[in-house]
Amino acid sequence: MIFVTTGTNEQGFDRLVRAARDMPGDEELIVQYGSSKEAHGRGRWEAFLSWEDMTRHMTEARIVVAHAGVGSILLAHRCGKRPVVLPRLVGLGEAVDDHQVELGRRLHERGELTFVEDEAALHRAVISEADGLLARAGGGPVNGPLVTELRATLERLTAVA
Repeated sequence: MIFVTTGTNEQGFDRLVRAARDMPGDEELIVQYGSSKEAHGRGRWEAFLSWEDMTRHMTEARIVVAHAGVGSILLAHRCGKRPVVLPRLVGLGEAVDDHQVELGRRLHERGELTFVEDEAALHRAVISEADGLLARAGGGPVNGPLVTELRATLERLTAVA
């Protein structure tokens, strides 16, 4: 099963929803689409899910696809998954700034996730994962280097000037 989440941002993330709708293959698909307005495709589509349902779906999924949000990345790791992430972009009205780009690239360089910048790259990453070409990170420690770096990034991004 492939689990896709756009997170809980009030801004839609139609690029990720389109990518989910057009996902190659016929594997079971569960999509949490948030405020996005794009038409749905195969599988189960929910606007929002409880924490318990998110955790269950991420744990059961073979592949987790998400926006590059801190909460989604941390939850994927807690569930033993190395997510494929597509960042929200300010230039497309999907976010208030491009912090997801910086975070996603940095964590990709560290091998914590697979960072993609468009729908075609997302589909290629999912196909590669399906072929077993991407390494699995597994569920790292809750206070490991990923968590430490994410905390520092959040503190920097939310610091009052």
